[in-house]
Amino acid sequence: MLSFLQGVTLFYSGGSNVNVANAQETWFAFFGRDNLLGIPVPVWIFLAFGALAAFVLRRTRFGRTVFAVGGNETTSVYSGISASFTVFCTYIISGLATAIAAIIMGSRVMGAQNTIGQGYELTVLAGIILGGTSLMGGSGSIWRTVIGISMLGFIQNGLLLLGFPYYVQWLVTWSVIIFAVWADLAAQRGRVLA
Repeated sequence: MLSFLQGVTLFYSGGSNVNVANAQETWFAFFGRDNLLGIPVPVWIFLAFGALAAFVLRRTRFGRTVFAVGGNETTSVYSGISASFTVFCTYIISGLATAIAAIIMGSRVMGAQNTIGQGYELTVLAGIILGGTSLMGGSGSIWRTVIGISMLGFIQNGLLLLGFPYYVQWLVTWSVIIFAVWADLAAQRGRVLA
């Protein structure tokens, strides 16, 4: 689907980027460039979305079904949970989060570039794993994920400030994923053997 939508976007745009006219006068700059109480608006949006997601996952029936389906889809089906509907809803929420991120990114660069988000899926996965969410499913926390994403952001920003080339970020992200997956699998084996 990712490749398909990228192809449709390139076909529709003719492969050219689109810029916002009169970038200094538009309200669209609010989402990616403005500050509220001295804190950038994207940080407020990130924290608000994180708080909402944490509430939904921990305090609602839907959140409990997400953990149940993630932990063991077959068992959740036998418990009367519609696993396919739950997975469908999580994809919708993921798409909404991606749309919000795209609005923020478009506001920051004041335009639409066809390949601007390419490779971010790996960064997101690394942050989630770094936050302690198990790849085996059924466990995780929004706030740990927020901390994992923040840590990865600090690492990548630090590498740039130290003068390392941009591609070093991808190598570090890859290393974080490999280490976190290894640690997660080792912990899962430990629980199984215990």
